[in-house]
Amino acid sequence: MTPYLEVDEAQDYFDTRLNSSAWDDASDTNKYKSLCTATRLINNLDYIGEKAYLDQDNEFPRLGQLDTPDDIKEACCEIAVQLLDGYDPDYEIASIGDIQAHYSSVRSLYNRDFAMDYIRAGIPSAQAWQRLTKYLNNPSKVIIRRV
Repeated sequence: MTPYLEVDEAQDYFDTRLNSSAWDDASDTNKYKSLCTATRLINNLDYIGEKAYLDQDNEFPRLGQLDTPDDIKEACCEIAVQLLDGYDPDYEIASIGDIQAHYSSVRSLYNRDFAMDYIRAGIPSAQAWQRLTKYLNNPSKVIIRRV
């Protein structure tokens, strides 16, 4: 797995971002793992156009692009920091269907008829989603591709 950006390049991004303690406190190994996982999540979405090269692992760059766009790299960073902060995409997707929870005499009811598009797509960050949507085939209709 080759992430969209290396740890040192992501560090440049986080050096200018507030609330990045999850990134700052992580080991280089975990930073790299979070960037790899973020790249996988980004690659699961359905994008406009085709890959620039038939043999490339990642979805970007796309045909006509020389390099991966900064928006994609920044989205990768935003996802990575959420993952380091404890976000679990599997848990979030599974909990969309939860209707009620209770413990002893305390009961909570949830309306799960609505979930944000980015949560349904497995993307843990609204900021990342904003950067990704302009590249998606149809951002209002989320289609997840698992490869």
